Amino acid sequence: EALRGEVAPSRRRLENSLAKALEDHDAQSVGRIYGGVRSFLQSQTMLDTFGMLGSTYGSGPLSDSPLYHSVLDFERERFASASDGKREQVRSALFRLVAAADAHACQLGPTSDFTSRWHGGLRDTMIQMNSDPEAVVHPLPFQQLRGGGSGQLAEMMKGMLDSFGAAGGNGATVQRSDTLEAVSVLKPESTFEEADSKVSRWDESLVDEAVPFGSPLSPFVLHDGEPWVHTVMSAMQSILSLGLAYVSQGDEDSSSAKLVALLDRDRATLPLRAHEEFLQDKRRRDRLKDVCRLVRAARKKGQRLSLS
Repeated sequence: EALRGEVAPSRRRLENSLAKALEDHDAQSVGRIYGGVRSFLQSQTMLDTFGMLGSTYGSGPLSDSPLYHSVLDFERERFASASDGKREQVRSALFRLVAAADAHACQLGPTSDFTSRWHGGLRDTMIQMNSDPEAVVHPLPFQQLRGGGSGQLAEMMKGMLDSFGAAGGNGATVQRSDTLEAVSVLKPESTFEEADSKVSRWDESLVDEAVPFGSPLSPFVLHDGEPWVHTVMSAMQSILSLGLAYVSQGDEDSSSAKLVALLDRDRATLPLRAHEEFLQDKRRRDRLKDVCRLVRAARKKGQRLSLS
């Protein structure tokens, strides 16, 4: 039931983003559409996994669903409308991905779950998408690359046990991951050294940018009630000190909104010795326009932004 409960928020987020993208031509809403579709695919994959384990929640293979046929049609038309340069960029990225996965599978050995999945047909699918002009570059193989079936379920349980403290107490040595990670959490009671070690590990192994803050049964909630608001401010400051970003998940006006940390491997740098060059950088001007648009939208809602 918890997995089914994840479908409704993803659907609402997808519908709202589609409406804004069509009515306002908002570029950020287009990005949120991709996030909503990915949440749908991940939920469907987990439901299929429980279906293979004998549960009645499975609704058939994801590749046979009407939703995924629509995704295939969209990806086919999107790739066909792309420029030659963009197509070459995609194929170059696929080539690098296959080479990196080959090296990773060789390092893990033949008994690894990742190696079995990679050489069990997934590698051939990736090569076909890269070499066959008629092949559709679609997201399902990349979803399978991060995990699938019993392997994904075992990985999820491992992440949940870690969030409950079963994988070692506070201050325990953080080991390098031996496979891709798709379910990871950051415990509020972790020491800064332990959290910093986890961020270093996730930079190599985490395949999703979202890291829930708190355990599944006890998430870290956001509200401005006293004295909890001081704990919230300290948590946000610590997350930023780790080089992470954060967002809230849930209703903005509710006291049950959850804090989610975000990991992005593309880090920003400020060229202090090239002040004029920084001010003239097109990326800075574009980002400034995005920030100003968000501030204006918040002002229309009666919200106020303060940097103090």
